[in-house]
This record gives sequence, C-alpha cells and structure tokens, in this order.
Amino acid sequence: MQLTFTVRADNSPDYIRNLADNLKRLFDYARPWVVTVAADHTITASNEFVVVDASGDDVVVTLPAAKDFARDTVTVVRSDASGNTLTLEAAAGETVNGASTTTIGGAYASLRLVSTGVEWIGV
Repeated sequence: MQLTFTVRADNSPDYIRNLADNLKRLFDYARPWVVTVAADHTITASNEFVVVDASGDDVVVTLPAAKDFARDTVTVVRSDASGNTLTLEAAAGETVNGASTTTIGGAYASLRLVSTGVEWIGV
C-alpha cells in the first residue's frame, strides 16, 4: 500500500478530504480493530478486539508475549451461548490473571486484558 501526503499552503476542502481519506486508509490497513474467529487463534498486533464463536467446538485463544505488547489492551468477546469452552492462554512462561490460562464462560461474556509488560491482567 502506498500513501502520498503533500504539504500545501492552503487548507482547501479537497486537500483536507484527501488527507483524511489517506489517514483513514493508513489506520484501517495498520490495525484492523475487530477480528472474528471460530477456531483456535493466536492474537497478533493487528487484533485489538477478538470476537470468538465457540458454538462449533472448544476454542483456545493464545495471547502474544506480554513483553512485546506492554501497555496494550485486547478485548476478547464470546459471541455464542454454547457449552463449549473458550480458553485464553498466555505465552510460554507468562500468565493471564496469575495463571497460564483462564476461561471466558457464559453466554456473550467478555474479558478486557492489559499487558503490564510481564503478564496480562483483566481489567
């Protein structure tokens, strides 16, 4: 993807619109805010909000290394009411809420996590 920005002396409506469109494209490309999954998934930098459908089977969502995501947040939301298990798993040697794994139970439950740089903590 190529983005072009031109510095201009005037603030014409066309220039402002073009700038806004390019910035939107940049942010949409760099960070897709919502990802929807129905199978095991490893969270990446482009996942800030993960919607999980566990209606078909148990699902494991693996968190990235907390040290690589210090002060970042991620929200995991369950989008089903099945009895299947949705497990959040910390990276090797790390914890999520003090344990290597935690579960999101209950229909349409969610958990917002923040990285301390050492572990993931639910907020």
